[in-house]
Amino acid sequence: MVADVNLSMKKILQSATFFFASTALSAQNVSDMPANSFPFNMSGTTVKAFDNRYEGVQGTHLFFDEFTRGTVMLRNTLYRDVWLNYDAVNDLVLIKKDIKSDAFELRKDMVSEFTLSDNGQLYHFIRMSNSPDSAYLLELIGGETPVYCKASKVLQRAEIGGAYNTSDRKHDQFILQMIFFLKTEASLVEFNLTKRGLTKLFPEKEKKISEVLKHKKLDANNYLELKQILVEILND
Repeated sequence: MVADVNLSMKKILQSATFFFASTALSAQNVSDMPANSFPFNMSGTTVKAFDNRYEGVQGTHLFFDEFTRGTVMLRNTLYRDVWLNYDAVNDLVLIKKDIKSDAFELRKDMVSEFTLSDNGQLYHFIRMSNSPDSAYLLELIGGETPVYCKASKVLQRAEIGGAYNTSDRKHDQFILQMIFFLKTEASLVEFNLTKRGLTKLFPEKEKKISEVLKHKKLDANNYLELKQILVEILND
């Protein structure tokens, strides 16, 4: 009986020893540090805090921020003075019954061309059946050397990184991208909107291109000035 009691006491002492040893080990590995202790008391020149605030989306997927008056050709019938806009992400024409009503998408096979108006400036789009997926192209100049561009919007994602990320852009934004084409009798020829790109496409106008671009800058986002420059170069 005494031997059994001693054995039981020995087991209890061993369990207690293991418990306190484990507790001491945990106390060494996990520390409840006060808020003003290392590393929280270090200066901002030593460490940086994370700033991952997402600020939403800026801009719109539409060509214009607001709907505007325009014309649209639907199955060979021209409708004037209607509320229109262009979905530059999905390549679709949007129409409203009035400015306060909901917008509707127009089937691409029904719309051959449409025109948007902004402060007296007209933006004429034509559906090109020989372009990829029958895309709508914005007309820059007509005449014997017609030039068009594909005006698309893409979503540029926010650059939210770690504490040492130097970018200040914490928002997504829609940006406009332009691809330029010369329309020939056979096809659409893509070209780069640069002095070199224009010279390669029109080698016979190299001197004229150099003269015009000596004092003017090609800016894909400045539609009016870009039209004037191309007219001056190509329709002399």
